[in-house]
Amino acid sequence: MSAYHVPHHFYADDSQLFDTFKSSEHSQLQCKSNLEACLASTRSWMSANKLKLNDEKTETMVISTVSRQKKFVITDISIGQSSIPFSPLLKNLGVLLDSNRSMDKQINRLVKTCHYYLKNTGSIHKVLTKDATATLVQTLILSRLDYCNSLLFGISSSKLHRPLKIQNKAARVITLTSPRCHMSPILNSLHWLRIRERIDFKILCLTYQSFYNSGPSYLQDTLTHYSPALMTTTVTCCPKL
Repeated sequence: MSAYHVPHHFYADDSQLFDTFKSSEHSQLQCKSNLEACLASTRSWMSANKLKLNDEKTETMVISTVSRQKKFVITDISIGQSSIPFSPLLKNLGVLLDSNRSMDKQINRLVKTCHYYLKNTGSIHKVLTKDATATLVQTLILSRLDYCNSLLFGISSSKLHRPLKIQNKAARVITLTSPRCHMSPILNSLHWLRIRERIDFKILCLTYQSFYNSGPSYLQDTLTHYSPALMTTTVTCCPKL
């Protein structure tokens, strides 16, 4: 793949190729041609080594704004004898990604799943200790709210309101407080950050790890060390005689 200069990620049973192109027709066709050549080479290597590229499980997506998608002249990627059309939605490591980066489907599923576990936890919290309830909430709800939450950075407050309501309900289940109570003291007592603050914290952690070479290399390559220019200050003293 390096021969075609195609960035990629490899996982245990999954491989991902990705590339960028401009809005022009020439750039689109060039990107499509390069990816197809890379896939053909990969397919030949796998075949020579008694392996098979599974066309049926292959998915493709173009991520862009809605206005730019209207300018696309390419609609699919060819792999062998198969033509894989671009999908508007696909799952990547458990996260639902849509082609226009709205994250609506991911938030809908996240809220639905968390609400299910929160409802079940709330139905038995009377027979649980506060610590046991907190452990269930941390494991079943907060872990899902935090998983890949950096993808929600910059998203509108209206979209984050639904996960925030789930977090607030989870806090009330643990503390057995009324919905009329103000949330700030409750969250402070649990030492919980709000949803947007949790997203910021995740990004800061990833940045710190990448800066000190303990994060993924593809994130380290995106960082640029900022060194502010030194400023010199001259103090002039004019004593009166």
